[in-house]
Amino acid sequence: MRAVREASLENNRLTDRSAQQEFGFRSPVDLGNAIRRSQEYLFSEQKPDGYWVGELIVDSTLVSDMLAFYHWWGKVDKAWERKAVHHLFSMQLPDGGWNIYHGGPSEVNATIKAYLALKLAGVPATDRRMLKAREVARAHGGVPRMNTFSKLYLALLGLAEWRHVPTIPSEVLLIGKWFHVNFWDMSNWSRAMIVPLAIINHFRPTRPLRNGVNLDELYPHGKHELNESFKPRYFDFSLRNMFLWLDKLHKLAEWFARHGIHPFRRRALKRAEQWMLERFEGSG
Repeated sequence: MRAVREASLENNRLTDRSAQQEFGFRSPVDLGNAIRRSQEYLFSEQKPDGYWVGELIVDSTLVSDMLAFYHWWGKVDKAWERKAVHHLFSMQLPDGGWNIYHGGPSEVNATIKAYLALKLAGVPATDRRMLKAREVARAHGGVPRMNTFSKLYLALLGLAEWRHVPTIPSEVLLIGKWFHVNFWDMSNWSRAMIVPLAIINHFRPTRPLRNGVNLDELYPHGKHELNESFKPRYFDFSLRNMFLWLDKLHKLAEWFARHGIHPFRRRALKRAEQWMLERFEGSG
């Protein structure tokens, strides 16, 4: 026990020394005073009931997503759109991209979403800021390297095909807690994302853009890359192949479901609808 205690004390000393060097504290006393003042500030901000309220600072993707949604919806508030454009450009990094956390590097999804939103708002692709963004997006792999959530946005706008979006079956809500991997063991954030995405995946309400906007310039090696990224490698027993074959099975089931041949789909969609409505209460 003595050895463990000494090791813990030494670790604390090293941590203090590291903090002193990183933040410029002259002594452990200065560090202690800074910690105490931080604690006092946090307690001063605490509400009488015991909780804290602070400003939520988010990355650029929410504004980009909203702008894309309004164009999908077909109802764009031009005054709001001008503010959105200004906001997005204000968050653009010096290299031309956008990040997903304060002080972070350019990220492919955030960059392409902002680039698309600005194009939808009428910013010409020849604008120097757009040219810088395009180079960053291409350097990070372009559209083929976007994640599932981002590709779904493209599919809704007719800028990608649904076969390029991993399938999210609504039947996941019907799997009981007894199964090793089930909906109820997922994080709260994941559940809140999966349910609406599963509903969208079933109905696929694509509304192609009528203004000629596309992202053809963001495919570094051509659009065939999207097809290649979903091709399993034969005689390869990797996790990647397993998920790709599973996705193919899901897509086959989706085809039958959309043609009315799926015994559990209607029940799963009803369960998804109920799950969302129960959590909408008081959100307005």
